[in-house]
Amino acid sequence: MSCVASTFAVEIVEEAREASLRALPHAWNERTLAKAPSHIRQLAETTGGVRADQLLMARQSVDGLLAYGLWWPWRNEVTVSFRLGLGGIASTREEMELMEMFGAYM
Repeated sequence: MSCVASTFAVEIVEEAREASLRALPHAWNERTLAKAPSHIRQLAETTGGVRADQLLMARQSVDGLLAYGLWWPWRNEVTVSFRLGLGGIASTREEMELMEMFGAYM
């Protein structure tokens, strides 16, 4: 799993969540994941599952490429992490372009 990650303070959580959902309009939580498409359930399993207060967000796949986000509140109730990744048939080139877009380098 290769993702670009960012964190948000709780003061801007609602604004960050709204922006995330505009980019990745489909979301599943712990309760709704069982009804998600099989590739989404498999992604959830690969990324460690979806626990209480967490979300797995995604766009509809395009030519087998899936853009997804992982919304993970911290236990400290002060910070939320958001990880943006590519799944499906993402190539190394596409993953590198995503990292470059966000200024994240390995």
